[in-house]
Amino acid sequence: MGAVAAPARSSTKDLAKYIAEFQWSDVPERVQRRVLDITVDGIGAGLFGSMLPWSTKAVDGLSRLSPSGTAAVWGYGRRMSVEHAAMLNSSFIQGFELDDYHEFGPMHVAAAIVPPVLAWAESADELPATEDLLAALAVGMEVGPRLGIAIGAYELLNAGWHCGVIYGSLAAAAACARLARLDAAQTEDALGIAATQASGLMSAQYEGMVKRIQHGFAARAGLVAAALAQAGYTGIKDVLDRPYGGFSSTFAPGRDIDWQAMVDGLGNSWEIERDALKAYSCYGGIHPSLDALKGWMADGTLSVATLDRLDITLPKTLYEHAAWDLRPDAWTVIGAQMNIRYSLAACIVTGDAFVDAYLPERAADPEIWRCMERISIHQDPAWQARTVERRTMRATKVELLTTDGERHETIVEAATGTTANPLSTEQVAAKATRLLGYVSANPDEAKALVEALYRLPEPGALSDVLAALASDRTGSRERYGF
Repeated sequence: MGAVAAPARSSTKDLAKYIAEFQWSDVPERVQRRVLDITVDGIGAGLFGSMLPWSTKAVDGLSRLSPSGTAAVWGYGRRMSVEHAAMLNSSFIQGFELDDYHEFGPMHVAAAIVPPVLAWAESADELPATEDLLAALAVGMEVGPRLGIAIGAYELLNAGWHCGVIYGSLAAAAACARLARLDAAQTEDALGIAATQASGLMSAQYEGMVKRIQHGFAARAGLVAAALAQAGYTGIKDVLDRPYGGFSSTFAPGRDIDWQAMVDGLGNSWEIERDALKAYSCYGGIHPSLDALKGWMADGTLSVATLDRLDITLPKTLYEHAAWDLRPDAWTVIGAQMNIRYSLAACIVTGDAFVDAYLPERAADPEIWRCMERISIHQDPAWQARTVERRTMRATKVELLTTDGERHETIVEAATGTTANPLSTEQVAAKATRLLGYVSANPDEAKALVEALYRLPEPGALSDVLAALASDRTGSRERYGF
């Protein structure tokens, strides 16, 4: 098949130009703060996740391929190749469903962007300028969700793709290209090289460990793409627009995507502000239901003793993602964290849906399984239409019948941590400090790392952060309960 001529105006080239010219000073102060919040939240989740059993297995497995290198494996006091360290560090961020998620262009932004940027930075001959590092973080965090929204991420998810990994590859390439100061033509090459590596299957949610590392595949793709492009290795041109084998023609066949509108909107509003930071250690689509339960638990309405029946109404995407049957003999940590019945029951029994609710010992807790039997999950086409109309893709209706015959109903359209109900910087710092307590016996050290992360715009702070991430924390594993 002959080459297809490029369009008169190329949205891919315009996107590459935007990335290459992007400056930290272009970012409003409130959005700059959000970039730091996402970074702090991701690193807190990542250092916590680094010592989990599946993370240790991943480190052991990749050690064979990368026995040494220039980039730190967080918490292990050792280094590997840039791409392997970034994959592992990304998997740590995703290690316990504690990291961010974007509601409308669903992806885990920190897991895809922060590890490759930091790995590239510390492996360079000299540390990059602070403003280049921050610009790289910001442009990757902004471009990724916009690609997801434009391509119809929820349709990708419904089809079984782990959608954030698909366009997260391009987002990671954007971030690494900006950090490397690639020009627009090289950045276009990096986007094309990243796009052809896009992959990720959502069936990873049911069992196994591989879902934890799939955003790491995106991080690796971005790093490889930027390194090849920097060396003059050319990629697919106009990859967003190509009618045969292009990004949208392959992943969204038959859809007429206005990529140019997506590119033209850059800088006019900020998707970074719609990135959600988690209050609970599970799939973000379960969080609205958990908010409802926590409210009832706080005022004494709901407990194990008062629960007669819970009925949950979900939009189609959330139903297919989280309402599958989980059996005791098939319990895994990842499966429990992705399952709405289990998460709600565990919250009622343990009092929260944070780390403790998903410890392996919970698999044998009969009270949780009895509570699960009293929880019904429904999907409703009218509800799906309502959520689309109101642009509240995770909106949930929760109905509670208590043992005294009283009925309670609530609709949660914006869970804790989302745009309408965000975690404050103080809450993000508190969450990160709490998680860092697992890998540091010294509370002052955990607090100092969080403070250093928020000082990233200042000279010298990056060196302090990289040194803390490179420290050996393997002696902390006994504090986990796994």
